[in-house]
Amino acid sequence: MTLGSLNPTWLGAYISLAILICFDRLRSSVSFLYFGILIILSAFLVLTQSRTSMGAILGSLIFCLLIFSARDLVRSIKTLRLQTVNFKWVFFVGVALIVLVGLVLVIGTENLGLMRLNSLMSGDLKAMTAGRNLLFFEYLQMPSDPLLGWGYGMTPYQYCEYYACDSHRMPHNNYLLIFKELGVIGSAVYLFFSVHIIFKAIFWRSRRSFLVSLISVYLFIIGFGNDTIGYKYYWIGVLLYFIIYIGGRYEYHNSNTRLSR
Repeated sequence: MTLGSLNPTWLGAYISLAILICFDRLRSSVSFLYFGILIILSAFLVLTQSRTSMGAILGSLIFCLLIFSARDLVRSIKTLRLQTVNFKWVFFVGVALIVLVGLVLVIGTENLGLMRLNSLMSGDLKAMTAGRNLLFFEYLQMPSDPLLGWGYGMTPYQYCEYYACDSHRMPHNNYLLIFKELGVIGSAVYLFFSVHIIFKAIFWRSRRSFLVSLISVYLFIIGFGNDTIGYKYYWIGVLLYFIIYIGGRYEYHNSNTRLSR
């Protein structure tokens, strides 16, 4: 059973972006409305059975929760004002995580037809990764120019040359795809910009810092389970990141302009 006719990862990614926005709203203010929306979206995410999206959103939330909690604690120690640590959103994030994991464990049963989620508990690596572990190994065995790769967009043709032309012509791993197509140089450039925007978001002094951090970390993690650079949801996430960032910079500039008058 899946929710909708879209690819589960695509649908899960769109739902995940909405969940991240709800988390940010809860950080800003305690709202039972957003908390309720968060629970509903989490249930929809489980119904998509997108293991990649669920893993990415849990990873991004846990990472940002730890980083921002530590950052707030350090700032409070430096200013000797412990009350500046915003613990209320930590509570809501923790509760939401428990609810999300609980949904997976409680309704992810064979009786409800959520077979993809059941595979996570099977202990079979092939079933848990939907055969992607074997696909990764196949791509690692394929020869390519380590410096420049075999060229952008050449992956399906290269796979057909060395293996069979079937539905698994893409590696389902963004970083492996970029390494094979663009080599070490392309991979280094891509990783530099990906990590740069994460650090830029984390250390950005803005109330929007948490949201753009969540989005950037989510887009980074989900790349380990899909060829994200070739899908619309990835670029929508990137566009959302820059819209929020540019809007925040514009808001900061206007506030400084008013104070200087």
